[in-house]
Amino acid sequence: YGRAASGRPESAAARFGLGRVALERGDAARAAQILEAVAATQPEGSIVHHHLGMALRAAGDTERARAELGRNRQVPIAVVDPLRERLNLLGVKEEAVFDRAVRAARSGDHAQAISLYEQLLATNDADAEVHFNLARSLIETGDHSRAEAQLRRALEVRPDHGAAHFNLALLLGRAGRAVEATAHLERAADIDPENLPWRLARARARADAGNAAGAIAELEEVVEFDPGLIEARRTLAALLVGTGEPERAAVQLEALVALSPDDLAARFNLGLMQFQAGMYVDCRATLEAALERFPGDVAVRHLLARLLATSPVPEALDGARAVKLAEAVVSEQPALDHLETLAMALAAAGRFDEAVSRQQEVLELERRSTGSNSNDRRQRLDLYLARQPLRAPARP
Repeated sequence: YGRAASGRPESAAARFGLGRVALERGDAARAAQILEAVAATQPEGSIVHHHLGMALRAAGDTERARAELGRNRQVPIAVVDPLRERLNLLGVKEEAVFDRAVRAARSGDHAQAISLYEQLLATNDADAEVHFNLARSLIETGDHSRAEAQLRRALEVRPDHGAAHFNLALLLGRAGRAVEATAHLERAADIDPENLPWRLARARARADAGNAAGAIAELEEVVEFDPGLIEARRTLAALLVGTGEPERAAVQLEALVALSPDDLAARFNLGLMQFQAGMYVDCRATLEAALERFPGDVAVRHLLARLLATSPVPEALDGARAVKLAEAVVSEQPALDHLETLAMALAAAGRFDEAVSRQQEVLELERRSTGSNSNDRRQRLDLYLARQPLRAPARP
């Protein structure tokens, strides 16, 4: 890369390679400097923005890193080939037509773009890029049948065309042809494993097909490659919740909260997973922080009240505060679960007669709603009658 850059300083590909080498060697500042200069010479949405974002993150500039990662649209690096320019004199006209077609598509004139792409294919049907770009314009006009044919032809000419595989997967998925769509999505991500949006799509397709383990494995690789990819962490956390792995889900949610502090759902779900995993002290810290940031949220206050009422560890147990929180929640939303949490809190505070009264109210409301009472709710009443508080399971 160094020799190529010395011989042709204007070579974006050579300088891009130098930037990636610097990043792999741990020189994030140098990598960011090189890649920033390369990005300035590239089209909008260049893949260089992804690597620049990774370098900036490694250098500690998370705000700029997030902005650069958001600019990435996987546009390949524009490579200048002087030998091709000298030899391909007969191709100048075709390249000019292709450039006109691309400009027309970018401006939204897909009819003109389609006409120009078809003009090119009339003289050379073996150009995968023209077939691919024609397909994209056909998709924009809603002509999905012809678009599919063009994408298949692009893959006949160039089987390793990742973007053609990916776009064909999208078309097939919309048509309900999930099995073939998944195969093309798998192939696209295999061709370009650094294309994280494709890998995220592959993980979601695996999850939709019932392959939760495969989706989780894919997403774990994605977040290892790019720890700041919020959607990947959110999807991974949801899958881990669904497979009954609260501790592993909590790890992802904790990272998500650090990346997106104003994400209320992430904070609440983190607290919920910590509660389910028996991480009661961590759960209290999470919910207290959420309550400070979102003091009016009923769900956060309710979960915190239940934690403080039932925790088996003293550091997360506070019956009196649980009563205050639960009473406020019930006054706003007198739902069955909220009333039951108030009964738990009253028992934790040693106010067993009131706890019995509230639990009896809960049982009456449940009978009216369902016609019967659950064993768990009847057993809680028995506990309070025996003047014992409810305790969540202690962590093994």
